Amino acid sequence: MKNLFLVFTILLACNQPGKTVVTDSPITPLSIPDTTAQMAPVSEVLTIEQGDISAAEFEKYRSTYKNIFDNNAGSFAAVNGVTTIPLTNGSASFKNNEGTPHDEDRLAYRYLGAIPALSKYLIEGKGYEYRFYLLLDKNSGAQDTINGIPFITPDKKWFVSYAANPNDEPTPTSEVTIYAVAPGAIAKAWQKTFKQLVKEVCWKDNNTAYLKLIPSEEKASAPGYIRLTIANGNTPATAVSPSWYGNYELVLGKGKEEQWQIQLQVTKEGAVFSETGLQVFNQYALSTSQDNGSLSLTFNKALEGGSTILRKEDHFGHLEAAGDHFAFKCPYLDIRTNNNNNNTYQLIKK
Repeated sequence: MKNLFLVFTILLACNQPGKTVVTDSPITPLSIPDTTAQMAPVSEVLTIEQGDISAAEFEKYRSTYKNIFDNNAGSFAAVNGVTTIPLTNGSASFKNNEGTPHDEDRLAYRYLGAIPALSKYLIEGKGYEYRFYLLLDKNSGAQDTINGIPFITPDKKWFVSYAANPNDEPTPTSEVTIYAVAPGAIAKAWQKTFKQLVKEVCWKDNNTAYLKLIPSEEKASAPGYIRLTIANGNTPATAVSPSWYGNYELVLGKGKEEQWQIQLQVTKEGAVFSETGLQVFNQYALSTSQDNGSLSLTFNKALEGGSTILRKEDHFGHLEAAGDHFAFKCPYLDIRTNNNNNNTYQLIKK
């Protein structure tokens, strides 16, 4: 039994980087398979297509999405600082630390609910200035550490979770992770840090997740909405229609010397965004995809110049037909024009 406890402790330590998560007593009676007690490796790099969506599009699917995580599946409260959860064979016990020997050693466990379709329990671990989540297998007792509450696809093959990084500089960020669900294993398949804070998540279908983002800066109050589409082995976003091909133009700035011209050239290969003015010439190659009648643009690479405010992790913007003009949402231009309120720019197609 002593050897079993040592193995169990080592496996838990592998699952929580920077912190050793130790349950005071081992799961008993239980033999823990090495193949499921640690985060499974990823067999291939997951390809994710990112693009913008409208608030209406997000709300349409948020209102109908039902996460299969059940926060009412039983209640296992801590008794004398110990949370005990029954398993098929035996039980798992998690002992709190009230701050011994130091405040930094504080650690509290809390049962949150169950995911019956995956045969998992969800437990929150809250330490000194950090938080993590454990997926506990109901049968084997194996544990996987994830960074947030899982939002699961209808086919139960993927889930997405997120965590805020409040101490990041210059502003707080969010870490979004997509996990693959396989028999006996949970695999971290994709991860990305966003400069905005994630507010809400839902799945449109088995391949596409929708995220609501709120700016981390107080002066930028309007939320943004993006989609993440799993492209590996799945149907990608709708191919771009030739009707989008052409040149789109806009002039910004007041006064002849302060004006600069914006041009967006869309072809079957993608798009090129150019801005030209007094001592200004920047040009970027963008990836394009069509989704629900709009053209989504994602930064690819700088062709000429390049502004220091452009970051590859940002979605570049999206274009929608609006009568004789085209409505262009572009966070990059918002920053360039000192407008952090999600402005809509009217482009004319030439």
